[in-house]
Amino acid sequence: MSFRPDHRIVREKGSFISHVAMLVTGTAISQAVTFGAMLVLTRLFAPDAFGILAVFMTIVSLFSALGGARYELAIMLPDEDRIAANVFHVATLVLTGICLVSLLAVTLFHQRLAAILGEPLVDSWLWAIPAVLFVNGFYQVLGYWCGRMKRFRHVAVSRIAQSSGTVFMQIALFLVHAHGGVALIGGWIFGQSLGCVVLVTQVFRQDGAFLRSSWDLRSIPHLLRTYRNFPLYKAPYSFVSNSSSQLVVVVIRMFSNLTTVGLFSMASRAIYLPVSLIASSMNQVFYQKAATETAPGRLEAFVNRALRVQVVLMTPLLFFAAFESRLVFAAVFGVRWTESGAFAAFLAFAGYMYFLTSWLDRLFDVNSRQRLALGLEVAGNLGSLVALTLTLYLSGSALRAVAVFTVTEVTYSVIWLYFAYHVATFKTANLRKLVLDFLATGLPTAASLILIHTFIHGWNALMVSAIALLAMEAFVYVRHVRGDLAHTSTAERFRKFWADKKTPPSWQ
Repeated sequence: MSFRPDHRIVREKGSFISHVAMLVTGTAISQAVTFGAMLVLTRLFAPDAFGILAVFMTIVSLFSALGGARYELAIMLPDEDRIAANVFHVATLVLTGICLVSLLAVTLFHQRLAAILGEPLVDSWLWAIPAVLFVNGFYQVLGYWCGRMKRFRHVAVSRIAQSSGTVFMQIALFLVHAHGGVALIGGWIFGQSLGCVVLVTQVFRQDGAFLRSSWDLRSIPHLLRTYRNFPLYKAPYSFVSNSSSQLVVVVIRMFSNLTTVGLFSMASRAIYLPVSLIASSMNQVFYQKAATETAPGRLEAFVNRALRVQVVLMTPLLFFAAFESRLVFAAVFGVRWTESGAFAAFLAFAGYMYFLTSWLDRLFDVNSRQRLALGLEVAGNLGSLVALTLTLYLSGSALRAVAVFTVTEVTYSVIWLYFAYHVATFKTANLRKLVLDFLATGLPTAASLILIHTFIHGWNALMVSAIALLAMEAFVYVRHVRGDLAHTSTAERFRKFWADKKTPPSWQ
């Protein structure tokens, strides 16, 4: 295989933290739009309408995780941009093949799928699944190309377009008297499509000519073989990882009604929206940094520090969510959503561990340990789903089942984090510091909340707890975050790590 002389595309300038800040800002605006819409939509639509949306999103999201058989992850790895452009083409071609197979599957098994779902309103939307899979998958391919070029601004803008388009269309369909489930599903599809169109426009306006000129059909078989670990291990890993959260909806639906599914899905969205705000942004930028960082010890120092900051800042929020979620949901979304708060109280612990670990899964990729990652993911998610199903079958209580599911998820996340450190050859002894940080911030917070609820009740307790939370966060920031960063040697290490490294002239 041979390539023409490589002409590198100029990357956007900026440091690790500035790129994360860019994605966080875009995601924050997107999440703010979504959250603001939830305040309105939960008063326009009943929980069962959100249950229908959750069932449809589960089907799509379950298979969207496959993307282009995860070849898009390899876009970040080649030294030459022309090779990376052909990996882009490989991922797109494979994605197209997957979508054609999904269309065949829907055609052959449409009635059977509809019977399994048991939702007549979702039946007609099954035909939209292949197109939505392509839209979501191509969005991922484009996102990793932007990540390689450090054009995180484009991704941020597209996320805002996604959320804004979704909200606009859902409300518009409601105003034309569309059924609740139909309005929510149609609006979501429109928003996903709009976000993809925005990102396509930005990428091809800037890099379209380069992507077209780089096309080399002879390189495709070689690239398929070179990066075969991604479809062999990373695609099943992504599918299994995604299935743990998505299949929860299916399992709950098997034993409960649509209202319960809607209450659970709202709790899940409320917990994971703020969690994914930073975690997803860190994941995308961290992958680029981990793939290029070569200085011994710098990546480990950064990961240790980032995890400790996450623990001390998020632990008080975790306990506040566990204690106050029912009152918060009733106040924010309305009284009929109070039971969502009960689900959220347990899901907060799973969301907490997701926040700590999700951005680190690229450590397995850059160290070529995808097989181990797949094994861990299969074991952990299978255990969680089995625990959920058995508890639902034996007790019939969705709330109790979600509690057992959360315990299993937290246990798995702890084990996964240990293996991630081991794969990256980090010192696993540093994980003990995370436990001490958790106890140092969690125990005082829990004790304060218990004391408050012992003497104060209802809305007054919520207000006092919120004030106590703010005080605790301020103390933690001053004592453990700002004070530590003020230390000259620590600040200097992080300044050097976050700063853009000087790159060879060929990269300019």
